Amino acid sequence: MTDYETSGFGMGTIIEQRIAASNSNEGERICHRAFEVIRQLEQKMSRFIPGSFISRLNSSDGETAVKMDRDTFHVLKSAGRYYARSGGAFDITAAPLTALWRNCINQKDLPSPNTIQALRPAVSGAGVILNEKDGSARIGRHQSVDLGGIGKGYAADMVLKAYKAQGVTSACINLGGNVHTLGKKTNGESWMIGLQNPRSTRGDFIAVFAISDRSAVTSGDYEKYFESGGKRFHHIIDPGTGYPASSGLMSATVLSGSSMEADALSTAVFVSGLERGMELIEKSPGAEGVVITEEKKVFITKGIKDCFVARSDIPDYQFAFYN
Repeated sequence: MTDYETSGFGMGTIIEQRIAASNSNEGERICHRAFEVIRQLEQKMSRFIPGSFISRLNSSDGETAVKMDRDTFHVLKSAGRYYARSGGAFDITAAPLTALWRNCINQKDLPSPNTIQALRPAVSGAGVILNEKDGSARIGRHQSVDLGGIGKGYAADMVLKAYKAQGVTSACINLGGNVHTLGKKTNGESWMIGLQNPRSTRGDFIAVFAISDRSAVTSGDYEKYFESGGKRFHHIIDPGTGYPASSGLMSATVLSGSSMEADALSTAVFVSGLERGMELIEKSPGAEGVVITEEKKVFITKGIKDCFVARSDIPDYQFAFYN
C-alpha cells in the first residue's frame, strides 16, 4: 500500500485527502468519490446555492413546511440537539447575523447597533420545527438557517463512511481545518494534527495531537477578522448578543469520533468560554478538548494527556490540565 494525496475545492474551502491505496489509479478513484460525496452534500445544504434544501427552507419565511432529504433533515435535527445542549451557544438561526458580520469583516467596517438589534429577534434555534413523520422542516417568520458550523463536519463523517465502503483502512481528510482520520498512517504511526498558535502565522503550532479514528476541529478568532479601536472583531458570532463572541478565548479545539460533533462543539465552546465550554465537552461522551485563553493559558482535558505534546520552546503559553 502507498499513500495517495490530492486536493480540491468544495464547501467554500480547500479540501485535502491522503489515503492508503494499492496504486495511484485506485487512489484517484477513491478520492474522486469522496469529492463527489462532498459536492452532493453541498448541493443539498448550502444556503448560497439556489434550489438547495436549505435555500428552499430560508425562502419559505415560515409560511410553509419544506420537505428535506434524509441528510439535511439529520443535520438539522443534530443542530437542534447541540443548540439545546449548549444553551443556545450553537445556533444555526444566527445566519442573518453571520451574514452581516461576514460583510462587515470584508469591508472592515462595524455595523450599527440598531442593525444588530433589528436582526436579533429572529435568532432562536427553538424556531426550527422538524416533522419526523414526513421529514419536513419549518422555520419562524424572518428566520433563516446556515449549516456552515456543522455541515463540513457531517461531510467529513460521510467521506469516512465512503472510504470504509471502498475498503480503505488508512486515511486523513482536511476540510479547511476540519480534520478527520481513519485508522493510522501506512507506517503504523498515529496522525499528527497541529494546534495553531492563534497569534502567529498559519502553520506555527504550539502543540500536536497524535490521533487515529478521531476528528479534530478548531474554532478561533484568527481566521477571519478585522480590528477597530484596538478590538478584534471576528466571524464567530454569539447568538445571545449579536456580536462576535467575547468569551475570553482565542481558540477552542474539540476531538471526537464524530466530526459533526467536533464541528458544532468547537463553536459552542468558543462562544461559551472556559468554564461553560469545558463543562460542555465533559458532558459529551467521547469528546475531548483544548482551549486557549486570551491570557495565553492552554487548558487540556485529561482524556487526551497521552496524545497531546506541547512544544517546549513556546515560553509565552502556559499549559495545564483542566480540573
